[in-house]
Amino acid sequence: GARRRGRGRVAGIKLTEFGVQGQTHRLEDDDGTPDLAGMPLPAGHVAAAIFPWPLSACAEWGGGLLRAWRPDWATERPKSSNPPSWFMSPEQTFVEIIFWNVVFWGVAIALARGPGLKPLGLPRAGSRRVVTTLDKALGGSVLLSLGITVWYKWVTDSFPYLLQPCHVVALLLVYICFERDRRRGSLAFCVFVHANLGTFLALAFPDTGDYWRRNIWPRVTIVNFFFLHYLLALAPLWYEWKGVFQFKYGLHALTMGWTILGTWHWSVLVPASLLVQNNINYMLSPPGGPLMLLGTAYRSLNCFGVFMLLFFPGRIFPSMVQALKRRLSPLLARGQVTGAGGSDGTGTRGAGKTNGSNRAQRSSSRDKGGGRSASPARRRAQGASDRLSEKGASENRSGVRRGEVVVN
Repeated sequence: GARRRGRGRVAGIKLTEFGVQGQTHRLEDDDGTPDLAGMPLPAGHVAAAIFPWPLSACAEWGGGLLRAWRPDWATERPKSSNPPSWFMSPEQTFVEIIFWNVVFWGVAIALARGPGLKPLGLPRAGSRRVVTTLDKALGGSVLLSLGITVWYKWVTDSFPYLLQPCHVVALLLVYICFERDRRRGSLAFCVFVHANLGTFLALAFPDTGDYWRRNIWPRVTIVNFFFLHYLLALAPLWYEWKGVFQFKYGLHALTMGWTILGTWHWSVLVPASLLVQNNINYMLSPPGGPLMLLGTAYRSLNCFGVFMLLFFPGRIFPSMVQALKRRLSPLLARGQVTGAGGSDGTGTRGAGKTNGSNRAQRSSSRDKGGGRSASPARRRAQGASDRLSEKGASENRSGVRRGEVVVN
């Protein structure tokens, strides 16, 4: 590193060396004070230097603990997405952990002590639903795919990756498929819809390189990867179409989903990544793709971006399903009526034939009882006779009804 006397000194910073690409760079002036002006590292590694005091002192203290805990981690992003690294400095990691846990837990407490679940408009307690054959098939397919995933994590010694959101929401979908209580199922469905955002991102930017590198039945495991994620993507659209589970889409549901995602990432996944030394759900370094453009700020910027992206599963996709349902419902209803008429002979076509035969019978009876060739006097007599017959029949029917009522 370059040495510049008297420049780059930051109060409270005692970092003296960093490892970059296998080399050690001394960052001190001749008098032993740190010189950060010539630091040949990404911007994230001087995060502690740009924090204002006393945040800089807190970053220095916490970053020193993390660095002493994991001193052998590389500072460059690994080629694989699995190994850990200090791609973002320990100082920045420590500050972000504290900040985002305070934010997400604060929002969670505010929601719990404030409106709670009332704005969701869940079904009344005790309402039940029927678990259909399709529900059982969907739940069984997800369980089968999860079984293959667990087997792969076992043979590759990567069990911590089962904590990724896609696997957690897959278990939640299994619960939804077999849940009979509509209120509990609707609440679980609300959480599933918003926590399932990672599924769409995984399908948009699939990271399947690890399957090829490990070379353990890669074609089977990759097909299973897409099979599970497509099930997770299509299931909420199907349940929205059927209207089985109900909750009010809106800002409250979106904020609740964002809070659940945030607390899971910052309270579970980041500490787990530090503990087991794995890059779980890319919380230590970004995957190849658009997140690389955000550099070392991708974790914090992603928290804001996720809130905006939640509008797709939380508002846009359900609105599209409902619009499509309104457009196709008349066509589906018309097809059902036509199919019913052709199958049992009692539909519109059968009714038309019956009406035609009735008209023919009435015409025949008129011809037999004195048709057009009959005299006017005979036609009048025939009409009077018909009226008397109808009056007697009406009286008989009313008398029977009255008699039935009296007897009963």
